[in-house]
Amino acid sequence: MYMKRIAKTLGLIMSSVGLLATASLKAEVFRTPKGEAPMVHWAILESTPGQMKQMQQFAVQHVAPEVKKEAGTYALYGGVSEKEPDTLRLLEIYEDQRAYELHVGSEAFQRYRQARQPILKSLTIVEVEPIAMQQCQDGVGTRLVIRRFEVDLEKIEEYRALIRAQARRAVRENEALGVFITAEKDAPNVWRTLEIYKDEQAYQVALASKSAKIFRTQAQGFEKKELERIDIEKAYVPLSTKGKRSGDDVSAE
Repeated sequence: MYMKRIAKTLGLIMSSVGLLATASLKAEVFRTPKGEAPMVHWAILESTPGQMKQMQQFAVQHVAPEVKKEAGTYALYGGVSEKEPDTLRLLEIYEDQRAYELHVGSEAFQRYRQARQPILKSLTIVEVEPIAMQQCQDGVGTRLVIRRFEVDLEKIEEYRALIRAQARRAVRENEALGVFITAEKDAPNVWRTLEIYKDEQAYQVALASKSAKIFRTQAQGFEKKELERIDIEKAYVPLSTKGKRSGDDVSAE
């Protein structure tokens, strides 16, 4: 029965990505110099009421200039929810644990930590496994969407293959600038995703594409419950140029 489900899933994947042979190949995957998957986690910060913009300014002032110099800090992607203006969600991608420790141990980060302390209400770090880390070679995103949802435990491996294929297709066909899919380590059936689009128009075009509609239909058999859908307020998110090599996701090999 399991093998039949696998065969069916592979058939669905092929129907979803039939255009890959002629699609754009401007897709890249985050990898370490050794060709391994990077260290990934989510940081969720909540400020005291009305102080998130101030906290972000502290980050721009103290952290942003140093991050550009940190070879092991690959990307910090995310933003503030439209409906929760005091909550910032970041997908953080590092070469490894050592790179993360160097980042948070830097003098610049310590200045930021001290500056934000009076207005930081809570900080949560969610350790995750990277499932897909696809992005274009370059570009700037202004439309970001974050989702958190439950996947059927019995169908995780099938859905993993299906959603990786969808992420590659969306980026290679230039529908999305980036598609990042992760699974919580403490709850492997709870997945968090981040999608980055050039702008609202690009997002709407992607939603309306035939391939995306096919995928949403297929996903109904694997996704059990949506826990959160967060529309990030308009931001300016340049794609990182660090820690990437062309090819498929390491975790899929």
